[in-house]
This record gives sequence, C-alpha cells and structure tokens, in this order.
Amino acid sequence: MIELRGLTLSLGAFALRDLSLTVPAGGYTAVLGPSGSGKSVLLRLVAGLLAPERGEVRLDGRDATRLPSERRRLGFVFPEAALFPHLGVGRNIAYGLGAAGLPAASRAARTREIARALGVEALLGRPVQGLSGGEAQRVALARALAPAPRVVLLDEPLAHLDPPAREELRAELTRLHRELGFTALHVTHDQAEARALGQRLAVLREGRLVQEGPRDEVLARPADEFVARFLGAGAAAG
Repeated sequence: MIELRGLTLSLGAFALRDLSLTVPAGGYTAVLGPSGSGKSVLLRLVAGLLAPERGEVRLDGRDATRLPSERRRLGFVFPEAALFPHLGVGRNIAYGLGAAGLPAASRAARTREIARALGVEALLGRPVQGLSGGEAQRVALARALAPAPRVVLLDEPLAHLDPPAREELRAELTRLHRELGFTALHVTHDQAEARALGQRLAVLREGRLVQEGPRDEVLARPADEFVARFLGAGAAAG
C-alpha cells in the first residue's frame, strides 16, 4: 500500500500542495491532470527521486520518506523507454536483478520469464538500437517488473507510442497487473487511458488533489466543473 500524507513541494511552476492519497495494496490508481498539475512530481516523491518539504511517503505502513530510492523496491517506467544503449535487450531487462544479488542462472531464468510475459523473448539477444517504440517500451516495462517490485510507478508510459502500439500495451498492462498483483500508480493526461486502466482515479489541479475514488464513482459524480470537463465521457458535475 502507498500512503501519501500532506506532501508539499515547490519546484518553480511545478508544485504539490498538502497532497494526501492512498493507493490500496494490489490496486491500480490512475492520476490525471493537465500539464503542470504535479503528476510527475508526485511519482518522483514516491520513488525517492525528490524529497518533500513537508509530509510523508509510507509504503506498507512504514515511513519511507527519507529512504533511498534503491531501497524502496519500486519499479519505474518513464515516458520514453530510456534503455541503456550500451546493453542489449536481455541485459537491460536483467539490470535490476544483479543488484538483488541473484545468481547468474536465476537472473537468466527470470529474464526469460518476464520477457516471455511481455512478448519480447525473441528480442533478448538483440541490441536496443533499432527497436520500435512499442518494443522498446515493452522492454522498459520488463526491466521494471523483473525484480518483482511491490510497487510500479508509470509516468505517461504510453505517451510516445503510435495508437496501435498504445492500445496493445494498455491491454498488456491490464493483464500483467491482474496476473502479477503489483500496486500501480500511473500518471497520465489521457482520459481514455486512465479510464481503461485505473481501478481508482485521482485528479490533480495546480498541485492539489481535487477528487479521488473508484473509477465509476468519480466518472458518475465529478466533484466540480473542472473534473467534469477534464474527465469528459459525458460526465457532468452534480
């Protein structure tokens, strides 16, 4: 479970202001908001890549606010694949397994297992140069999932894919979440993506959480006109 308590951080035009949010263990929460609303700042605070001015990040009930990123057992998927260019596909996927201290045979077996789950097993021996956008992002997702993290953070992971690849990977994320049971916090500005993936929705505006709850409830009863307009789908504030 992820618990965010009163997170506050100012980074020029990007800020979070007294934000509190709970992501249930094993749940999938999609965070929406326009550009500059603080979505990526939120993920980086959870990941430990930024430190809040005030507030707490709690993981499974423990205060992780000052815990180094590498000790949080998190997977992070960026908007672009950000693969290591000097490593092939297989070594990219296995990158986090070395830090976990697994023996070579176990690393190889886990790499094949997660590559198979993402449909990239045939790419394991290839360099990352020349991969399509969809292939590269699948490899990035495999790298994030290989160490079996308890939490996966996804920062606009489908934003740079063409529509067919975006739809395919969206379906893969739904399947993988169902099968692997990780806790997911996914930020996006794409309403259709959030509705398709999020069991819960959280809407940010200017660094503040304006509504959060089960997807169907938020869509049916938006808190105000801004949420209604932003979510679309025929929702109207009541």
